[in-house]
Amino acid sequence: MSELFSKTLSCFDRHALRMLDDLVPGTVWDIGCLEEQNDVSHYLLRQDLLSPDQLQKEGLLGAKVLSPLQRDGMIRQAYRSFRPDYDFSSFAFDDQVQAGVLYQLFARKTKERDWKKWDCVYRDYPQGKGVNLKVMEDDLFYLLFVQYELSKAWKEFSRACHHGGVKVIVHVPFPQRQEAVDAWYHNPLYDGEGNIRWDGAYRVLLELLEFYEGLADGVFFDGVEILENKPETAQYLAQKAGELQLKVQMIVPDTFDRELAGRCGFRQLSKML
Repeated sequence: MSELFSKTLSCFDRHALRMLDDLVPGTVWDIGCLEEQNDVSHYLLRQDLLSPDQLQKEGLLGAKVLSPLQRDGMIRQAYRSFRPDYDFSSFAFDDQVQAGVLYQLFARKTKERDWKKWDCVYRDYPQGKGVNLKVMEDDLFYLLFVQYELSKAWKEFSRACHHGGVKVIVHVPFPQRQEAVDAWYHNPLYDGEGNIRWDGAYRVLLELLEFYEGLADGVFFDGVEILENKPETAQYLAQKAGELQLKVQMIVPDTFDRELAGRCGFRQLSKML
């Protein structure tokens, strides 16, 4: 049995990498949820994870150390020095990334995080008419830049973990809040009374599993609700994941019904370690 080490990252910086020195090979690191603050999206990493160290290393910032209060201005300064390349373009054209940054953009524009309360031009985008992205282009590219730098930082951190013989698992809460981008992008995930449509939700879960397969050795999402309410859907989800040959595991806590979890293709957390 591998040792489970739980730690939520505060930043992808040298301090996080130093923690690896204290872990023995074979350790499984549950680093907590990586998603954007306030449940914006499962496909966006939290901006506060971005380290000035990385921006300085890439030559986007000078060597002068700024105070934490100047952090946002520092990232903006790095953005002004950034020159898009092919890798950035490939990243920026990902549908899930675009949906996430558009959600952030529209939420700031309307000063409302609940997309169901947005003006119809934003709520029904791209069907809605009247959205002028040209005037928001700079803010849009800034958000894409932040996520691009975060994705590179995560990959570097993940490589360091693997080099040290440490596996990484992440917790992906699901279902997402109705107000968040994944519900907006995949609308309708919920019915008119706010109940999740589990028979369609498995498609979203499959996309999440595929996404996180490239980020971690395992994913722990709260599979209890779907197992209890729609075991046949959970079983189909496990079958489809197997057909796609996903390496990411679908995990439920050890306290959950072992027989039901096994029958539906879900693993107990300890089974993965």
